Formats: sequence, structure tokens, C-alpha cells
Amino acid sequence: MDLFFANSIVILFYVLFITFVEKRNIISAQPSAIKAVGVVLSVLIALLVISLLFALLIGALLPEFYPKVFLYKAIFVTVFLFLYWPFKMIKAQINRVST
Repeated sequence: MDLFFANSIVILFYVLFITFVEKRNIISAQPSAIKAVGVVLSVLIALLVISLLFALLIGALLPEFYPKVFLYKAIFVTVFLFLYWPFKMIKAQINRVST
């Protein structure tokens, strides 16, 4: 049951973060590719900092198992986002040039 709750915390955290970034249209709204790359890197650095702070918070509030699961899963989610957001940025730049 602890694993279910730990995975629920991970999913909730990343869904909220990705939804925030997507709703604000932070990545695809950039006028040039260089600015978009800078924004992607900034968002990923912000994700890293927020993830570490969140892991410290759940480490203080919940048993030791929860932050370990969170940090373990964070590696895979961050790698996915590291590939997904630049792809989305490149796709937006291509669409902007073609129109």
C-alpha cells in the first residue's frame, strides 16, 4: 500500500508541474529557437530544484520510503521531459517557420 501512495505522490507532482508549464505555454511561445532552448533549460533546472525541495519536504513529513521512491522515479520522468520538451520546441519552431 505504501508503494501505491508513493507512486500517487510522484504522479500528482509531475502532472501538476507539466500542466502548469503546458497551460502557461511557456515553451512553445518563444519567438526564436535560441530563446526556446534557454527556456527549456530553465524549466528543467526549475524542475530539478523543485523536485529536490519536494523530496526533502516529503522526507520530513513521511516515512523514508516515500522520498526514495520519488527520487528514483524522478530520474526517469526528468529524462522523458528532457527529450519531450526540446522536441515540442523544435516542432513549434518548424510550424512557425512554415506558416
